[in-house]
Amino acid sequence: DITEKRRLEGFKSQFIDNAAHELRSPLTTIAGVAAMLTNQHLGREEFERLLEALERQSVRARDLINNLLDFSRHTVSSNDFKIIPLKELIKNALAELEVEVEKNNAKIFCEDLPVVSVVPGLMQQLFYNLFSNAIKFRKKEEDLVVNVKSEKMEPGELSNFIKHTANKNFYKITVEDNGIGFDNKYTEDIFRVFKRLHSYHEFEGTGVGLSICKKIIEKHGGFITAKSKIGIGSEFIIGLPETSYTSS
Repeated sequence: DITEKRRLEGFKSQFIDNAAHELRSPLTTIAGVAAMLTNQHLGREEFERLLEALERQSVRARDLINNLLDFSRHTVSSNDFKIIPLKELIKNALAELEVEVEKNNAKIFCEDLPVVSVVPGLMQQLFYNLFSNAIKFRKKEEDLVVNVKSEKMEPGELSNFIKHTANKNFYKITVEDNGIGFDNKYTEDIFRVFKRLHSYHEFEGTGVGLSICKKIIEKHGGFITAKSKIGIGSEFIIGLPETSYTSS
């Protein structure tokens, strides 16, 4: 089928662009840190901190390549899913973003979060993207505050977000920030590849981070959506089944 072939070719092209964008972030940081290390006036403590940051971003780039390759090949299987505390994955994501969090004086709080069955690398990437997005679209005049919360979803509430649940129980994970926000009419658009709500000159990036989030959560048989108010902030709502493996 020619139409299906074109659709698949378009998907592959978009995925390559996504991968290039995601890799640009750690590689840019590596280049920046490497340049800072050439400063002959660095103290030992600062030198060691920069070396650690360099190592973290190198590992991130390596892991990201492996995760994106697995993701593009649709090789996620039941063996890739691990039982792991969600808070541990968030802690790892924040460690990767340490420099940006400190530089922007961001405050990120996590309430009690569940132990879940997920692909750790992919789910960590999802939270990395959400936190990075919050930092990018923060208000300049006040400190960024992000709250991560979790609760079990009631069946009636769940039906508002997803139709085919296979009678699974779902967790609702919310990531709420006090950033610049956006108009709710663009909720669907923000998860589309390369769809930007702001000028490139205002904010860096090509608008693919949230599309990666959507694909990751769909791999887990869940959903992601958002609601927001301009000037007030945004809330990203993630639906994650207690047992996440899907045979895709």
